[in-house]
Amino acid sequence: MWEDQARVGLLPARLVGVAVLIAAPFVLYSANRGQCKFVQREIKSLEVAAAKLENELLRERAKWGERKEPANLMRALDKFEIAMGYPTERQVVMMTVLPGGTTAGRQPLVSAGAMYARR
Repeated sequence: MWEDQARVGLLPARLVGVAVLIAAPFVLYSANRGQCKFVQREIKSLEVAAAKLENELLRERAKWGERKEPANLMRALDKFEIAMGYPTERQVVMMTVLPGGTTAGRQPLVSAGAMYARR
């Protein structure tokens, strides 16, 4: 009964299995390589963006540091005609965080007031 049936397959199953075992690593390697190149390009673009942001941060810190200098603050106040000066020792109020997370004013410390006030 089995002898009269014709073979349907063109290649023996063992030959196909061996061909698949040989070809599979090459297919997996090329797919993995493509994915790695994609990730590599994405990392490169993120590194460029990070470098730009770091340079911008340094520029902004330098500008802010320049603007915080007392002479530049006074010049800006004069430019906009704002009559403002430094607080006196009595005007400095220190804040304390209470255990419940709220803040309450306390009497200013003499040393802290002297540290922040200008005469």
